[in-house]
Amino acid sequence: MELIKLIGYCEGSSFIEFEIKNGKSFNSIGDQVWINQEGTRLQITDFSSKEVIVEVTEFFIPSHRRAFKGALRRMGLNVD
Repeated sequence: MELIKLIGYCEGSSFIEFEIKNGKSFNSIGDQVWINQEGTRLQITDFSSKEVIVEVTEFFIPSHRRAFKGALRRMGLNVD
């Protein structure tokens, strides 16, 4: 999976949305992480556990993992 850009909070929710490429909808995790059928949108809640964040980070190709974690930090999530 590749990170295209951070979109920001979904209006009226605790989900942070990203534009992605080559995502797999079967990688969605319960009610904390959602990837659309087309594999172009990822949403993650701002209350996701560190374990979930680590798991989602691993979905990205290695060169995009740092950018994903940086975007989460900019949105106020503790990823360390």
